[in-house]
Amino acid sequence: MNIVRELDRIVIALRAQGIRANIDPVKLTPPCAWVQVTQVAHTRLCGGAEATVTVLLITTDRPPALAHVALGELLDKALAVVEPTEPTVTNEAVKLTDNGQPLPAYRITTTTEIG
Repeated sequence: MNIVRELDRIVIALRAQGIRANIDPVKLTPPCAWVQVTQVAHTRLCGGAEATVTVLLITTDRPPALAHVALGELLDKALAVVEPTEPTVTNEAVKLTDNGQPLPAYRITTTTEIG
């Protein structure tokens, strides 16, 4: 089961839309997308599974109205390549570093098959 390969596939698709994306938060500079797996449902005896993936769209620290504009632009680009399985959460705050400020974010949830 190669979870990283599937996360990288999503990262590559987001990058093709002009979004800085990565699975490693240390390598991110907003505006960006942090792609992470949140759970794996084992669906087949032969090892197949379905992963729930979160794509956190993150912008720089700014007033709420400006954050929503910036995040809306990221969301439009991301939805061209990510099919949500749940409504997009628009009131997230994400810390990319231990001493950093929480940054405005939107959360997209999707699923992907893992062979």
